[in-house]
Amino acid sequence: MKELTLEAPNSEKQVKPQPSLTTEGNKFETQWLVLCNEDDLVINSGVCALLPDILSNGKTGKDASELQKPPYQSLVQEQVAIFTVNASKSSEKSHKIKVYVIANWDPIGEANVLYRGIIGSIDNEPMIASPLYKQHYSLITGICFEQADLKISTYEARLHNGKVEICLPSTCAD
Repeated sequence: MKELTLEAPNSEKQVKPQPSLTTEGNKFETQWLVLCNEDDLVINSGVCALLPDILSNGKTGKDASELQKPPYQSLVQEQVAIFTVNASKSSEKSHKIKVYVIANWDPIGEANVLYRGIIGSIDNEPMIASPLYKQHYSLITGICFEQADLKISTYEARLHNGKVEICLPSTCAD
């Protein structure tokens, strides 16, 4: 099994959690991939993670030939950006955190840099501003606000039992 390494901006801390797959019993056979611990995240900022090579970890219950086909082959060695946003109002004492996971690849700057972008919102839609050429991408849909024909990958994500998990493509309910 390959290790997952996270880098936090302006931090020398590197985390190597053990990725694993879990399933939930529903008609879609949803499979969740653990990316890291919630404690590894930086509120209102981004971190970068390298998706594990799930072709070799053997925890999906599928043989290697199946895992080389969609939706799994797209997950091999892809970098993702994980953003955590404080979703609670300033008057609330408890903190509610919303997590977003998108591809880290900036298609205009042609580099894996989106985790270093600035979080904000446009018309109440959470977005990330690319650190290179400042395009704004929706954290929900991945669509570029300046060029609607340009889109980055997004992943359904959740915080579950202190872990950040993403839903594997084609296993999540729409």
